[in-house]
Amino acid sequence: MNTLHKPARLSKIVLLTGVVSVSCSPVAAWADPVVERITTTKDVGDVSPAFRTSTPRHSTTRVAIVTGADLLKTGQTNVIAALQQSSPEINAPPGGGGGGYSTTPTQTVILRNLNADETLVLVNGVRRHASAIGNWNYGPAQGTEPADLSLIPLSAIDHVEIVTEGATALYGQDAIGGAINIVLKAGNRNGGTANIQNSGYYRGDGQGITAYGDLERQLGSKGGGMDLAWQVQNQLPTHRDGIHPTLGDVNRIEGISRSLSELFSFNAHMPISRSVEAYGTATLAHRSTDRIGFIRGPTNINNVPSLHPNGFEPIETFDEMDFQVNGGLRGTMPAGVAWNTYASFGREQVNEGVYDDNNPTFGALSQTSFNQGKIEALTAAIKLSRAGLRDPEKPIGNYLFSGPTGVGKTEVAKQLAATLGIELIRFDMSEYMERHSIRMITGSLTTSRACARSFSTTPM
Repeated sequence: MNTLHKPARLSKIVLLTGVVSVSCSPVAAWADPVVERITTTKDVGDVSPAFRTSTPRHSTTRVAIVTGADLLKTGQTNVIAALQQSSPEINAPPGGGGGGYSTTPTQTVILRNLNADETLVLVNGVRRHASAIGNWNYGPAQGTEPADLSLIPLSAIDHVEIVTEGATALYGQDAIGGAINIVLKAGNRNGGTANIQNSGYYRGDGQGITAYGDLERQLGSKGGGMDLAWQVQNQLPTHRDGIHPTLGDVNRIEGISRSLSELFSFNAHMPISRSVEAYGTATLAHRSTDRIGFIRGPTNINNVPSLHPNGFEPIETFDEMDFQVNGGLRGTMPAGVAWNTYASFGREQVNEGVYDDNNPTFGALSQTSFNQGKIEALTAAIKLSRAGLRDPEKPIGNYLFSGPTGVGKTEVAKQLAATLGIELIRFDMSEYMERHSIRMITGSLTTSRACARSFSTTPM
């Protein structure tokens, strides 16, 4: 409580700062001078982080709090966009995930303008698993593979805690930039919500219809509870490109991609005894995205005129299935020591494809749609290799990409090399179709036999 004393001649007071309550004792201008008292009360922790000017008094680390109601007030339809508008600490640059332009299906959250992998993401205090769609191309998050917050329903969030300073002492090196902890609703009341939202842009495109809600229930009579939340969104595309110099208004690579997402979450807790509580959290999400690629004109060498006489714009598809489950026991000991033990498992699988495309190698016989396979196996193998669980004398990994021509094997190898920061040495196997041409790689017959003998005794 702050108390201000000053002589008063007029009863009119103008306050330019945030004040919750003001009590004034007005006096006539001709009365004897008296003391006018103005009392203001406000807890700095309740101030919106956008207007907070100081560190909370009893905290060694600055923590900004954004409530679930604040997120919904932004009118945004996913957690990342809502956080970016609610908190000045959050930066979410577009682009990066799966490509170098803004129509990519994922968006990255960063703190203090550091690398995206240096911002730790937690849900109910448990680490969130990484996305299977890495940031491959140029941009502020190149080479990172962060968690995707947009796969959590908005209606499931009670509040978000943002540690805006380095938190390596608490969480390790992945929290150099800070940490974001999403706290889900815990079923502290009996009730629920249901909302339908229609949004769009002044240009008339990008219409999105979103439905979301949750159901909260108290469990038992000892303080247990559960919350079941959901969100379904159908987002139509936008484009904000310039005019192509020869083909006109055909560019569609900058804007929002068409997407359909279904998100679900479950959070519950139940006391077992006075000092022990069981809890569990689960999230499940499915999202399909159609992303338009660069235009290939009628005279482009990658175009097959008999299939696309006016050129074509390939449409890449991403079909994501994401889930995480964790649960355990927590409680307190007689000395006031809190303990928590839990198990967590999360995974995301992405099937990538392309349609309205062609492979010029096959000419008019080319197919126009391709399945480019799954991403999860490759990223998991690289993570395991980089964890230090291998012989340091052996290579990071040997990967064989198989499939018909034109499905993206070479492109995956290029992006993998760029992400790992290593040189890509390419051999075009079409140059080695003859039996004798293998000598270009192995050398003479004597050398190749020596190499084979070496590999058999010390295999890689």
